[in-house]
Amino acid sequence: MVAAILLPGAVGCANGSAPAEPVGPVQPLSAAEQELLARGEERLVRHCMSRQGFVYHEVAPLPAENGEEHRVFPYVVDDVSWARKYGYGAVRSAQPGGQPPVPGPNEAYVNSLPPERQRVYTVTLQGQGGQLSVPLPHGARISASDRGCLAEARRSLYGDLPRWFRAKNIAQRVAKFVQDEVRADARYQQAVRDWAACIRRSGRDVADPKQLHKELAHRTRQLDKVAAKSLEVETAVAEATCATSIGMTAIVGELEREHEPAVRATYQRELTDFATLNQAALPRAQELLTHP
Repeated sequence: MVAAILLPGAVGCANGSAPAEPVGPVQPLSAAEQELLARGEERLVRHCMSRQGFVYHEVAPLPAENGEEHRVFPYVVDDVSWARKYGYGAVRSAQPGGQPPVPGPNEAYVNSLPPERQRVYTVTLQGQGGQLSVPLPHGARISASDRGCLAEARRSLYGDLPRWFRAKNIAQRVAKFVQDEVRADARYQQAVRDWAACIRRSGRDVADPKQLHKELAHRTRQLDKVAAKSLEVETAVAEATCATSIGMTAIVGELEREHEPAVRATYQRELTDFATLNQAALPRAQELLTHP
């Protein structure tokens, strides 16, 4: 996709009838199936852009970041051995001041166009006017145009794009919704206070892990890479040591198990819709790639 222009959430709108509800639970897509849908979408976008007189290079999906250093700790780093080896891992691997990324083929193509053609390319790709909108908890909202080649591609794959757009943007955030419920729980907030009391004994006067990370960013700003990494590891180990000492892993695990059923029940329709529409799109994607 075009890094400087593309809004990945831009999708289309359709009035197609909704597929029948599945008889039993629908299995989530495998990594290979997710890649198939992404490649099918790219093929459809290329066809659409070509019909409008533009070049579009199909971009392969980014590989999943499954390495050990890519582990995500949504609440607090709670693995001392991991922290000692990786610090904060890949989360802090992209530091400011490095070389700018090399433009991809689509970005390079757009940059080669005159300014007016660049504008037309953008509108042709991601649309203009006409909005899909999905409200999220706490007043947030996600909106996207229902026009353009991205919309046409996704309409061809999924049929009922308003339904898919809502399902996608809800289903992919269910884990975050659970985490929000955990963070709002008084028992979690007490655990954070206990963690803060522990971390202060190591000379770090912070109220929570987020504040600790901000302090680390400030302290490493003027350090060379070796010194910065050493301080990062030292800080991550202190964070994990305190999390371990108060049993944070067990606390958040229990709270997640308690809150997850209610969150999933609230959004069960979206979870089912997302899985159903994706499964129904797989044969179409396979046909596109087999018989382009």
